[in-house]
Amino acid sequence: ACVVLTARTVLQGLSASNVDTVSVGTGPAIQLTKSASYPGNILPGKTRIDFSVTATNIGAPDALPSATLVTGAGASTITVNGRPMPLVLVRDPVPVGTQYVPGSLNSASAGAMRLFRYAGDAPFAYRTIEDASAIEVAIGLPGALVRNGASAMTFAVLVNPEQTGTILNTAF
Repeated sequence: ACVVLTARTVLQGLSASNVDTVSVGTGPAIQLTKSASYPGNILPGKTRIDFSVTATNIGAPDALPSATLVTGAGASTITVNGRPMPLVLVRDPVPVGTQYVPGSLNSASAGAMRLFRYAGDAPFAYRTIEDASAIEVAIGLPGALVRNGASAMTFAVLVNPEQTGTILNTAF
């Protein structure tokens, strides 16, 4: 199947598209929808950007929690505060040129754990302690993300005073 993702900014009227080829199977399939909002022009050191990420399971079966992830780079273990933990993860790196706003990561999903990864931490090694130096934020769902079910998270960043150019961000 071929999937086309198109994004359009309301303020600037700009758009971009990404075309992906997807192999259709019988497993869970998590579709991510992401938005960013900010007031007017971005001013380094002053502008807050609010992100919203929604994960919807559009696959046939439920997405079940697992402590082991298999990626193109091999298998990784999800850890929380140093201990393996089976979770369904929705994660998003803090964009380069910005800083996480402590206290802004939220989810209304029942039992969702607020998780943070810092510079020097291994991939998928999360902590429950938060501060502005987080390089990735995530929510961990201890239960299944059922077929056609959704889970969302919101968080905010502040644009660094020295930031110039484009701020890029992709959720996982």
